[in-house]
Parts: sequence; C-alpha cells; structure tokens
Amino acid sequence: MDDKNLELIPDKDGFLFEIEDYNYLLMKFCLWFMVFGGIMFVLFYYKNGDILALRNDGHRGYIIVTIGGIYIVFEAIKMLIYLKKKEKEKIKFYTDYIYRTNNNLKVPLVNIEEGYIAKYNTFSNKIPWRISTFVTILAFILGAAIVAIPFFIGRFIYSIFKGKKYTLETNNLILLQNNYNRYCISVALNIATKEEIEKLNQYLNQYLHTDMNNMEKILYKIPEFKRKNIII
Repeated sequence: MDDKNLELIPDKDGFLFEIEDYNYLLMKFCLWFMVFGGIMFVLFYYKNGDILALRNDGHRGYIIVTIGGIYIVFEAIKMLIYLKKKEKEKIKFYTDYIYRTNNNLKVPLVNIEEGYIAKYNTFSNKIPWRISTFVTILAFILGAAIVAIPFFIGRFIYSIFKGKKYTLETNNLILLQNNYNRYCISVALNIATKEEIEKLNQYLNQYLHTDMNNMEKILYKIPEFKRKNIII
C-alpha cells in the first residue's frame, strides 16, 4: 500500500485509527531483564550461584534477594497475564489529539512541537529530563554502561519474540509536547506492522505536516535543548 494514496477518514468523534502500544510491554520487559540480569551477576560473581549465601550476607544481600525476587516474580506474572489478554493497551489517533490508554494521556496536536526517531530509545510514555551529551558520556564512563548492557540485551531478546528482525534498534517515534511535562507519545517502528507505519506516516503528513523521512534522527537521548522541529 502506498501511503500517499492512503486516506484517513475520521468518524463522527474524530477518531481515525489505533495501534497497539508496543512500547508498554517493551519497556516493562527491558526493565525486568535489567533487574534480573543484575541480580544474576551479583549472585554468580560474588556467591557462585548460592542464593541462600547471598540472602544471608547482611542487610544488602537480604534486600537484593527478597525485594529483587518479589519484583522479578510479580512483574513476570503481570507480563504473562498481559500477553494473554485480548485487549492490549492502545494509542488512538484523532483529528486533533492523540490518546494513550495506558495512562489516560491525551496530547492535543497543537501542543506538539518536537518529533524524533530514536534508533535505540525504548521510552514508553515518560522521558527523563534533558541531559547534556557530556553528562551522558560521563555517566557511561562512571559505570552506567553496566546497567545499560542488560537493558539492551533485554531489547534484543524481546525482538526475537516480537519484532520484524533481531536487533537492538527500536527506531522509536517520539512526539513531545511544548510544555514538556515528561509525558510523550512513542511508537517502536521496528515492532509496528507495515500497515500501522503507513497510517502513522499519513497521519504525520495530514495533521503534523511532516513525515518520518524528514523527522530528526537521534541515537538515544532527547536533545538537551528544545528544538521546535514540528510546526502545525
């Protein structure tokens, strides 16, 4: 289907189409795998896989095993239940706003001033504060990479089960509001279907006067300074 010939026709309420909120589960899985991988590293590096020895190794060991274990089991059950659900979290597109069912986020199109396609970004609906490139590099040098590695491994594993190819990339489409209240609309294009991408691109053309080819490409983090690159 050629997206140039695709016409989005609204209903009486202005609703155009909806897609699954792929980043909802992606973010949960990556965070889960990051915690799981961190605990496994501590367990096997310091205690040769003896979980009881770690649990009895002072206050920190007890917290790691107890709190970490509860989180891993609880979140795994929640994700399995979500996978079994017929009704998934959605992102709904209207003629004058975008609505995310996960957190009842309604983003009026007139508030959208920034848009990016981030190669490795996995943000769901909350984004961190804008930080400088220098601070980002310094954080990785000081050890943040140790936390990031299992996170990205989780992204790769997720792509094996749900994705168009095995990859670390998400090509995350991010739309930011002008008031920058830390909530955004994001769509992992490497997981979305071809039909969904065509509809998204047509929506960007019709209502935000841009398209995916013209959107600013970034690697991971949101630029430290606002860039008004979407003008309605």
